[in-house]
Amino acid sequence: MNPDLPGPSGSRVPPPQVDPVDLNGIRYEQARSGIPLDATDPSGWLRATKTDSGEELWLRQIYTSPQSGADPDLPGGGRTIVYMKRLSVSGDAILVEDIKGRSFLVDAITGDVTPQQ
Repeated sequence: MNPDLPGPSGSRVPPPQVDPVDLNGIRYEQARSGIPLDATDPSGWLRATKTDSGEELWLRQIYTSPQSGADPDLPGGGRTIVYMKRLSVSGDAILVEDIKGRSFLVDAITGDVTPQQ
C-alpha cells in the first residue's frame, strides 16, 4: 500500500444490524434484496416468511425516504436510503423503527401499516 495515497475512509457509518423477529411461526425481517425491480425507493421494506417452510407471505414497504433534494435522474430517484433501526414484537404486531426516529406498527398477518406518534 502506498502511504502517499489516501486509504479507506471511515466517514460513512454502516447501516444498523437489524435482527429479525419471530411471531407465531412467522419470521419478519428487513428486506435488503428481492424488492420489486420497479421500486423507486429501497427504504423500509419488510418481509414476512413462514419459519417452517420458508414460504414468503408478504413483502411491504413500511415507510419511504423523504423526497426533499431528490434527483429523479439518479438511481432510486436520488433519495437517501433511510435504514431500519429495530424490529420488535408489540402484542400481535411488529414495531418497526427507522434511523430517523419514526415508528410504524405493522399488522403481523396483513402487513397493514399504522404510523405511530
